[in-house]
Amino acid sequence: MTDDELRRLADAATPGPWFQWTRAGDISSEPEDGCIASTLLTYVDDEGCTVATAQGNADCAFLAAARTAVPSLLDRLAVLRKALRYLDDFDIAADALAADDQVAKGGA
Repeated sequence: MTDDELRRLADAATPGPWFQWTRAGDISSEPEDGCIASTLLTYVDDEGCTVATAQGNADCAFLAAARTAVPSLLDRLAVLRKALRYLDDFDIAADALAADDQVAKGGA
């Protein structure tokens, strides 16, 4: 997945921050109000009872945090990529200056 694809997904999602409803394994855009998604994992046991698992809460906490973290990380990545391009340009300019200096000294 590209940065642009991640950015489009983040931009299309319900605005953050998101909050975890620990009692239900749900994600909300308001503390204790509404529901964007549910991560409560359930299964039917051998006796036919529906059982909720704790993993739903761990997934819920991650998804709620990711709503804010992903756009922030994409912003930081863009800054780092810009800095790397600057450094590449600086290296190219330094190489050109070194070549000019070598020519000025009578080198090849």
